[in-house]
Amino acid sequence: MNRKELTLISLTILITLFITLFLVSCDSLNLNFMKDSSNNSPEKNQTLDSESTRENTTLEDNSINPNINAKTASPSTDCTVGWSCIDFRHRANRLENCTVTKVETCPVVCDNGRCLSRARSNITCTPGFKCKGEFLKGYQMEGCDWTSETKCEYGCANNTCQPKPNITESTTSTTGSSTSQPAEPVIPTYTISQGQSVSIDVQGTEAILRVYNLEDGRVRLMLDNFKTDWLSEGQSNTFPQGLKINVKEIYFQSYQGGKREVRYSLG
Repeated sequence: MNRKELTLISLTILITLFITLFLVSCDSLNLNFMKDSSNNSPEKNQTLDSESTRENTTLEDNSINPNINAKTASPSTDCTVGWSCIDFRHRANRLENCTVTKVETCPVVCDNGRCLSRARSNITCTPGFKCKGEFLKGYQMEGCDWTSETKCEYGCANNTCQPKPNITESTTSTTGSSTSQPAEPVIPTYTISQGQSVSIDVQGTEAILRVYNLEDGRVRLMLDNFKTDWLSEGQSNTFPQGLKINVKEIYFQSYQGGKREVRYSLG
């Protein structure tokens, strides 16, 4: 065998190996392609999506209602019909079906469904029109609050505003002679509201009168820089300037916009 024949045989073997490797590579690529096609087929994806959807739906249903077979509790209808306190400052009116028809804010405190002007404990009043002080008439409610207040110009007595008095001269016979007795002079009264300033002439000097503090049934007055102690109706105070003030009536309505003033006289 000569050299030329050996070269031809070697070349043939190399070509055969190359073709064999090429065919093996093609088979491997074709197999991978078929696997990928099978995994990405629409039918298989649809099946997986359906199973995932059913699983998620089951989880959501269980999270929303973990006790599917539990009985639904019926709403309670045990409500207090009428007015009742929601908290210490508010009260509400409820129907039998627990529907709230109205809510009110109490100016001070709510007690047993009633708005009171001050905190009380088991205290009730007889409702009706009564005298509130010497010159004021009003309607007192069961909760001891007042409404429909009216000033009585000539005084309040027996739960009624008194009419204008008839002033007549009285005569007394003494040994055939008659003497007339003059009627008692009417002392003028004045009214000052909280936040108001009133100028008063005190021995030729102007002084400013104010309401320093006002509460239900008592007041502190201030003349220039001098303040009184707490005064109730019927009490008086003499300031260092020599001015005497008599407290006649105190009006105090605790709700917003209510009347807050003092009626007084001088001297």
